[in-house]
Amino acid sequence: MRVLNLPDWIQFNDIGGIPSNNYVIERPEERWIIDPSIVPPPPPATVTRSAAPQLRIIATHAHYDHLLALKKILSANPNARFLIHREDQLALNDPTTNVARLFGLEAAFPEPDFLLEDNDLICLDEDLVLQVWRTPGHTPGSSCFLLSRYPGGGREPGCGGDPGNEEEPLGSEMGLRILRPGKYIDLADGAICLFTGDTLFCGGIGRTDLPGGSPRMMRDSLHLLHRRLTEMPPDLPVLSGHGPGFPAGDMT
Repeated sequence: MRVLNLPDWIQFNDIGGIPSNNYVIERPEERWIIDPSIVPPPPPATVTRSAAPQLRIIATHAHYDHLLALKKILSANPNARFLIHREDQLALNDPTTNVARLFGLEAAFPEPDFLLEDNDLICLDEDLVLQVWRTPGHTPGSSCFLLSRYPGGGREPGCGGDPGNEEEPLGSEMGLRILRPGKYIDLADGAICLFTGDTLFCGGIGRTDLPGGSPRMMRDSLHLLHRRLTEMPPDLPVLSGHGPGFPAGDMT
């Protein structure tokens, strides 16, 4: 992996082979797993956290190689929460569309606790969010997630104040805090990194010839990514589902 400017509370785990890259965002009260392809290792000693942080799992899309360890993680952590974009929900139980059959397997995965939508803001802290960018093409619900400081400055409601949305966060009954502004909010000034799943790689893009893939949607998604990444700092780390990360400026 190319040397990128990542804080020590973001882990990158790449064991090679079939499992996709796995990322963990370590926060004082929660661990956020991006793509549960493996059971992640413990956090580094430099990370300060509670004795029993809540576990949260986000899938960039519903493909087998990104979900390999999901059942094992959920079995060991019954209070964990699993989130995925709503357009990929049905693929979880279909070994054709979740491409398990591509590996000669019949696999189904647990139902998500929360279905994400485009532009949702997943609150990690009072001033830290993951913003959902739906980028279909590899799968209908493929999504990128921008990790960013949130400009609300601690205002209520929600995890830092939401311009134009005075509603309470969604998912509070299951310990989640998700804002649904219904529109794209520019978070470039606070951007920390972008998780792209199998939409965008270092020097390549995701396949569109698998079940649920769409060359037209992928083209539109790449246009969206190009437009948004040109507004981001050129050294913003872009962290994909396979292979090394790269700075946003490489795409623009």
